[in-house]
Amino acid sequence: MSDFSAQDLTVPEAIALPWRGVVQVAGADAESFLQNLITQDLDKLGEGQALWSAFLTPQGKYNHDFFILRQDASQSLGQGAGFLLECEAERAEQLCSDFLKYRLRADLEMQDLSRYYKVQVFVCDSLPHTLPEAMVFRDPRKGASVWRSLTPMDAVLDAVQGADTGAAIEAYEQTRIRAAWPDGSRDFRVGKDLPAEGGMDRQGALDWHKGCYLGQEVTTRVYRRGLLKHRLVPVIGDSPLKTGTAIRDEEGKPAGEIRSVAGTHGLAMVLLAKINLPLFANESSLKVCPADWQEL
Repeated sequence: MSDFSAQDLTVPEAIALPWRGVVQVAGADAESFLQNLITQDLDKLGEGQALWSAFLTPQGKYNHDFFILRQDASQSLGQGAGFLLECEAERAEQLCSDFLKYRLRADLEMQDLSRYYKVQVFVCDSLPHTLPEAMVFRDPRKGASVWRSLTPMDAVLDAVQGADTGAAIEAYEQTRIRAAWPDGSRDFRVGKDLPAEGGMDRQGALDWHKGCYLGQEVTTRVYRRGLLKHRLVPVIGDSPLKTGTAIRDEEGKPAGEIRSVAGTHGLAMVLLAKINLPLFANESSLKVCPADWQEL
């Protein structure tokens, strides 16, 4: 089995991610509304930047995650100045519905704008193109150098049309897996997994000082008491891996589960107590290859 570190997966051309979407939150109370619900502190969100954040269940379990960035009125396709949330396209309407349960009298509008935006990524240190009509930001997570762009569908950007291929997506997926970056509900079980199990604690997506947010009490208790039992880690198999495959140790006892995959590479939710043992997924032997930032 080869090691992740031996691979050069740089793809400077734009790679379209059709499974990613965009939700807009706008209105006079948009910032205070979000600040009271999400795991990030919006006071840290500067212009041209994005934060990785989550919206949890009241029990502190994973519900949604997204990149959040500010949007001024000149860039708006909807209600004017506000926020854009890059999220899972198939769950964008559910994200809006889950948020609006807490709206009360807040002055805000929320809508799924996925059909108006094309989400693209560039796997490179610096952007090779100028994207005048796109909202561009560096992926804030540690472990890889990736730029993300939200481009209006009606914008003509000939310079960024060149890498919408299966091979380019495979290269991005391997980069993401190598960096131990979860991709929404492909890697988190909604309503069951803890955000820290997917690395959101060590990637700065959980703010420990901002005060209350939905699910904050359980999240803080797990962090303070060191109660985590699982971690999402990159693995390599000696044959192609399959999503949902159970992982077992040498004695055949449960040790975790394969989540998203790219060929022989995968992200797996593994019991910390067994992470250094020989592990198997069906007939495939697994090698655990933690990202540098994980420090397991």
